[in-house]
Amino acid sequence: MKYSKKGLLASAVSAGIMILFLALFGITEWVCRSMTADLDTLNAGERWSAGVEEYATLVLHTDNSAALSEFQVANNISAVDKALEEAAVSSSGKGNVWAYSYYGEDILQLKGPKSKATANVMFVGGNFFTFHPLEFLYGSPFTHDPTLPDGVVLDEDLAWRLFGTLNVVGMEFTWNERVLTVTGITARERDTAAYEKSYGELPRMYMSSYGYHAGNYSEGGYTTFEAALPNPVDGFADNIFRTAVMFNEDTAVVRENSVRYTLANRCRIIPTLPYMGMRTDRIVYPCFENELQTVDFHAALWTLAGLICLGISALSLLIAVICLFRSGFSPTGIVKHWVTKTADKISKHKTRKKYTTKRRSV
Repeated sequence: MKYSKKGLLASAVSAGIMILFLALFGITEWVCRSMTADLDTLNAGERWSAGVEEYATLVLHTDNSAALSEFQVANNISAVDKALEEAAVSSSGKGNVWAYSYYGEDILQLKGPKSKATANVMFVGGNFFTFHPLEFLYGSPFTHDPTLPDGVVLDEDLAWRLFGTLNVVGMEFTWNERVLTVTGITARERDTAAYEKSYGELPRMYMSSYGYHAGNYSEGGYTTFEAALPNPVDGFADNIFRTAVMFNEDTAVVRENSVRYTLANRCRIIPTLPYMGMRTDRIVYPCFENELQTVDFHAALWTLAGLICLGISALSLLIAVICLFRSGFSPTGIVKHWVTKTADKISKHKTRKKYTTKRRSV
């Protein structure tokens, strides 16, 4: 068989380009996974279930005008519990198989032994530290107990400002004439620009919602409500949450963080890239969500680059196949050529053997 060397060369080059861009697609996927690998807020359901069952992490963000009261939070929890029980999901006698967290934010003036400080304060309830496992340098989280409302967690910056040192677990300071006790000191978790920007310049303090409302006579509402729910089939938990939790789409948004960065969801973000700097709502996102918003943008850009690489790879494969066939090369042709050649050899061998036998007989 005769083959076109130019066709074969073009096919080989196209195949090489295909492999190159397929590798580049793999690199873009690796970058996206690396960006989201240490975002603990995405995996609350997995932590709650210890990886034994499929769970989803759902989060509701509201603007300040639609912030949830204690009563509304309790109603949402009750409604989700009821919906899960009606769907035949129960605790099976081993404690809760789903978890909730809720929190709001405020700016407070604090007074310590060394100096005063202005801090960004999160007042939290439920299983907040399961959803957001902060890195503790000293101590541990406070207990969410209405009889022990005065325990607080400080970040290292606030500890320095109030006390002039870091290991201040057990020490006290005041807010609104109330004495608060430090139970733990946290570190900033990541060095990424997205994390630093979303964290903000003010130091942070975390306190129980009971402690916050005991010392603050204004009713501070919760702008974030989270749930880690069983998700035996895709979309089950999301449907339960959206159906049970009362919210207005004009003043609130719901996200399923556990699948936020799958390839399919990253592809859905791509069409919104030109408008991601545009805000049409009044929601002031907490630092956790602000970081994810930034990751959304970069993950979508890398995904777009990856899809372009995948498209070039697919086109190169098509060109390689076309060039290969135009060169005269084909699998069926090779098989036919091999069969014909083998048959000829067998025929020649039989003829030679027959001729040799005939000569010997003579």
